[in-house]
Amino acid sequence: MTETLDLVRKNEIDHYEILDSEPEVSFNNIVKLASKLLDAPYALISFVDDSRVWFKARVGIEETEIDKEYSICHLAINQDDVCVIEDITLDDRTKDLPICKSKYNIKFYAGIPIKNKNGINLGMLVIMDTRPRLLVKREIEILKDLSYATMNQLELRLRLRLAEKDRNQNTLMLAHDVKNFISNIQAAIPILVEANHNSDQKSFNELTGLLKSFANKNANIINQYIAKVKESEFKIELNFQEVDIVKVIKEVIKKNTLNAKSKSQIIEFNSSQSQACCLADEQKITEAIDNLVNNALKFSPFNSKIQVELKVTPAKKILIEVIDEGPGVTIDDLSKMFQKNAVLSAKPTGNEVSSGIGLWLTNQIVQSNGGKVFANKNCSGPGSKFSIELNCI
Repeated sequence: MTETLDLVRKNEIDHYEILDSEPEVSFNNIVKLASKLLDAPYALISFVDDSRVWFKARVGIEETEIDKEYSICHLAINQDDVCVIEDITLDDRTKDLPICKSKYNIKFYAGIPIKNKNGINLGMLVIMDTRPRLLVKREIEILKDLSYATMNQLELRLRLRLAEKDRNQNTLMLAHDVKNFISNIQAAIPILVEANHNSDQKSFNELTGLLKSFANKNANIINQYIAKVKESEFKIELNFQEVDIVKVIKEVIKKNTLNAKSKSQIIEFNSSQSQACCLADEQKITEAIDNLVNNALKFSPFNSKIQVELKVTPAKKILIEVIDEGPGVTIDDLSKMFQKNAVLSAKPTGNEVSSGIGLWLTNQIVQSNGGKVFANKNCSGPGSKFSIELNCI
């Protein structure tokens, strides 16, 4: 049974083409976060091969692999939950392994399987310490979140490698970013004209400053896409880090000020949280939240209010809600709104262009960051409510 499982695992790992690959920022950031958040001097992402355990990313450890028979990861790989060994030098399963006498003076080991969608444990996310210890519930949850992020990055890496011959998705993403920039310019023109006509130099300077910032950002995006197209290998990596979602929302609202003003709309942010942090790619999760706010402005009437609310639930989830006063969503909309190129019942109220991929992109981004997106009608009045749920740390 064990030999069969090892063979299945070997085949699954080969499918991901991860063994002996070059170091990657996204995986390195995950082990750095594990070391920092769990106060451990050593952290690893390991994959269990047929004769060795290979380290994709590591903190504090010089070696890049270890013989399978001498590895604690090999002992723990077939269990489904966190493996915690308070002191490996005293535990009967590990006390005779060479690691107990290594220069790293390791005592404590905690590892959680990296499980793929087929239910196969490919490797382990591990932290180790020089002192005997245990993990509290919150630390176990962080380890689980980081394991999920590792698997998510592995799946994304695989999808992108398979998509190298078909870059239509990336072209769509570029078109979406440029379209939003054009919308910002279109919204700014009448406001700039009015400010200039009224000799309101302060407002004029503020608006031109925002436009310059938007232009620089989108020029960078276009340059990145051009550079990637020229490369023989086309890769996008999620750069997982600790992200303050409160800060992100405030930046998104500031960015959408021009669009709101052009339709005499107001964006309100309501939260009792001064900070709410999660593990995510800051640029991508900002794009997801921006898409929801931009959609709320696009489909809401003139002189309306868009509310952005944030709270942390008892289950340690960050819940972001974008509530608008538009026509709302139908049952048919709910069944297809996160599909690519979906055509929904609502129409833009200010002659804006709708590409049909914004919500699909948002869903892809949030899922890749370990969260989920959902929508429903606003129960307290007209409009709709779109929500993003992320894991709080």
